[in-house]
Amino acid sequence: NSGIEVNGNLSLDAQSRQRIDAKVLAGAAAAVKGAGAFAGAGSGVSAVNQMGNRVIAAIDNSDADPAARVEAADVSVTATDNSVIRSEAGAVSYSRSVGSGSVAISIAASIAENQIANTIEASIVDTTVNATGTVNIRAKDTANITADVSGASSAGGDFSFSGAGAGARNIILTTTNAFTKNSVIGRDASKVSDVHVTATSDATIDAIVSAESSAGTASLGVSLARNFIGWKPDTASTDDEPSHTTAAPIERLSRGDTVKIISGPRQGEVYRYTGAEITDGDPNTEGLQQIDPATLNFQDTSIWEQVDLQERPAAVSAYLENTTVMTRGSLHVNAASDRRINSAVEAASRGLSTNFLALSGAGASAQNKINSPVAAFISGSADSSNTDVDAVSIVIEATDDSAIQATAEAATIAAVGGNSVGLAASIGISVSHNEIANDVSAYLANVNAVN
Repeated sequence: NSGIEVNGNLSLDAQSRQRIDAKVLAGAAAAVKGAGAFAGAGSGVSAVNQMGNRVIAAIDNSDADPAARVEAADVSVTATDNSVIRSEAGAVSYSRSVGSGSVAISIAASIAENQIANTIEASIVDTTVNATGTVNIRAKDTANITADVSGASSAGGDFSFSGAGAGARNIILTTTNAFTKNSVIGRDASKVSDVHVTATSDATIDAIVSAESSAGTASLGVSLARNFIGWKPDTASTDDEPSHTTAAPIERLSRGDTVKIISGPRQGEVYRYTGAEITDGDPNTEGLQQIDPATLNFQDTSIWEQVDLQERPAAVSAYLENTTVMTRGSLHVNAASDRRINSAVEAASRGLSTNFLALSGAGASAQNKINSPVAAFISGSADSSNTDVDAVSIVIEATDDSAIQATAEAATIAAVGGNSVGLAASIGISVSHNEIANDVSAYLANVNAVN
C-alpha cells in the first residue's frame, strides 16, 4: 500500500518447495508345529499426508493514496509451487502351521491418504504501473503426489486362510491464478513494452496399489485406488443420516436410499441408490430374505451415485478485470492445464489346497476424476467505462491437456490336489471409472476500446 520508484527492474517472487517423504512398513510372521496347531499373523499400516499452503506474490495498493504508483523498468510478479508428497505404505504377513488338522490365518492391510490443497496466486490489484519494459504476472503449479501402497499375505497349513488389502486415496485441490484487477498498466504517453499474464499447472498424481494373497483353503486379495483432482470426499456434506449402513442387513432398498460404508479401504463413503426397488435379498430362497450389504456393487454407476464426493474445482485462470492496458507491443493472456493422473491397481490371489476345498478371489478397483476449469479472459464492467486496451497484438489462450492413464488388473487361481474329491472356485473382478470434466474458456468482454 505504497508507491514504489525503481531505477531498474522490480521483481516479486514467492516460491514453495515443500516436500513430504513418508515410508510406513509393517511385517508379521507366525509358525507353529503340532497336531491341531493354530498360527495367526496380521499386520497393518496407515499413512496420512497433507499440505495446505498459500503462495502469494502481489502488488496491492487497495488502501493507499490513489496517486501512489509503481515506477520501474521491467515489473515481474511470480508465484510458484513445487510441493511434493512421496508416500510408501507396505504390510507383509506370513503364517504357517504344520501338523494334522492344523490351521493358519494371515492378514495384511495397507492404507494411504495424501492431499495437496494449495493456493497459488500472482496479482496486481488497485495499482497504477508505469514500466518502460515488460510487465510479467505469472502463477505456476507443479505439485506431485506419488503413492506406492502394497499388501502381501501368505498362509500355509492343513486349513489356511489369507487376506491382503491395499487402498490409496490421493487428492489435489490446488488453484492457480494470475491476474490484474482494478489497475492501470502503462499510459498513453509512456506505454509499456509487453504485458504477459500467465497461469499454468502441471500437477500430477502417480499411484501404484497392489495386493497379493496366497493360501490353501481360502485366499482373497483386494486393491483400491481413488485419485481426485478438483474433487474431495466429504462425509460432512451429507446432511441427513444414511438410510442404511454396511454394518447391518437391509430389509428393503428403495430408490433414493443412501448406504454408508462402515469399514474397509472405502470407509466413510456414501452412495445413493437409483435403481428399482429391491425387497428380496435372495430370490432363489423361499420367503423374503434380507439384503446382504456385501453383495451390493457400488461401482455400478447405473444404479449407484456417490454423494459424499463434492466438487472443489482446481481452477487455472489468467485474466485482466477492470484494468486498462497501454502497450506498444503485445498483450498475452494464457491459462494452461496439463494435469494428469497415472494409476495402476493390481490384485492377485492364489488358493492351492491338498484337501477337499480351495477358494480364491481377487478384486481391483480404480476411480480417477479431474475437475479443473481453465479460463483466460479480459473483462470490464457492464458499461465498459473502466477498461481500455491498446496493443499491437492481443492473444487470449486457454488450453487443457489433462489426461488419465489407468490400469486395473485382477488375477486369481484355485486348485485342489490329492486323491479325494475336491472343490475349487476362483473369481476375479476389475473395475475402473475415469472422468475428466473441465470447462475451458477464452474470451474478451465489456472492453471499451481495442486498438
